[in-house]
Amino acid sequence: MFAILRSRSGASSTSTTPPSPTSTAPRMQFSTSTSTQRSHQQQQPPPSPTRSHARSNSSINQHKRMSIHNLVTIFIKMREARGRANSRIIFESSGAPQTHDAVLRAMKDGHQQFNLSTRLTHTDHYICEGGVNVSTLLRATRGTLIEGAGVQGIKALSEEQWDVTIVPKKAADTFKVSVRYSASAANSSVDPHRPVALDQAKGIPGLMTIVSRG
Repeated sequence: MFAILRSRSGASSTSTTPPSPTSTAPRMQFSTSTSTQRSHQQQQPPPSPTRSHARSNSSINQHKRMSIHNLVTIFIKMREARGRANSRIIFESSGAPQTHDAVLRAMKDGHQQFNLSTRLTHTDHYICEGGVNVSTLLRATRGTLIEGAGVQGIKALSEEQWDVTIVPKKAADTFKVSVRYSASAANSSVDPHRPVALDQAKGIPGLMTIVSRG
């Protein structure tokens, strides 16, 4: 009886087999795959700063191109305006006679009347290069007019009116400009010393140089 139990115990001990090494293979394979993914994520390079720098340079270059385009457009428009001026005679006028508000108020407060019987007129002829600034020419001619009127005791002007004729000459960007300014004497000591209707003074764009005046 004892021998039978021993043999069974020995059979039982000998039938036990060690675990097969292939049973752990899937675990090793999974572990290797996971480590490969982690290593790949760690090896990814950071975003390059040159891309953002390139985008910044691109926006700056685009702004420069727009600025250059605007300058070229302005230059072309100025050339076109000069071209039109060189091909025809330009006439500008203030329209109907006008009196400055300051003169009207001064005469109203002083209960004075216009001296319409005394009409003053002065004409200047200019030679200009580079453009025609009509406002500047009007101020010069009006200043000469009221300076001459001051000899007669006239200190202010009323019912003012002007006209300007611009004639292009054969030389490039050269113009002959005739400025005629007329006004009536005003019994007032207040004068604004500026022409009327300056909004009607257009002229020719450009940097004007007065070559002569007569």
